Amino acid sequence: MKARIFSKIIASALFYVLISVSASAQISREATANSYLERGIKWLSKGNVDRAKSDFDLAIASNPNATAAYLNRGIVKRNQGELEAAISDFNHALKIDSQSADAYNNRAAVFFLQKKYDEALQDLNLALKLNPRLAMALNDRGVIRHLKNDVTGALSDYDQAVKIDPKFARAYLNRGIAKLEQGNRSEAEKDFALCVKLRPGLKNSVTQILQLEKSK
Repeated sequence: MKARIFSKIIASALFYVLISVSASAQISREATANSYLERGIKWLSKGNVDRAKSDFDLAIASNPNATAAYLNRGIVKRNQGELEAAISDFNHALKIDSQSADAYNNRAAVFFLQKKYDEALQDLNLALKLNPRLAMALNDRGVIRHLKNDVTGALSDYDQAVKIDPKFARAYLNRGIAKLEQGNRSEAEKDFALCVKLRPGLKNSVTQILQLEKSK
């Protein structure tokens, strides 16, 4: 049952400034990069992925140290299925800022899609070491622990995730699945109800899970 559920439900090179470049020129480049980055994020929020990606490209061209531009472009590439290119962007971000919990978290998501669960788990552990309150990383680590049959560890991560973010619908969904597999249907249904209340679009997923459980 578990494999079927999860198969259906789960989802910069270092830049050295030349000595001859003035500080004011560097500041100007950073300001330009930030403008492109902000515009790219706006395009992304409107669903215009191509324009967003183009602006992230321009941000990086303006300032090769623009960590956030690499992160956002990597997310776009990941969502478009360009997994290796996404990893490359997250690697660049980590070369610039080795303490970026977001970069580790997002790279873990790509490793997960590639079914490289050990690599994903390692990145999630690093992300949580840097930022223990990163609810998304806790949820994702719970998913991997669950896949590795560590249901107790998974539940612990889901518990922490919803404690940090009480509106984290997918964490309730995942915790409900774990509880259901432990035979705790009443508690699972409470989590599913919270999940659907927060994100009605997940109602079909909950229905499917309960049907799978019933057909065992």
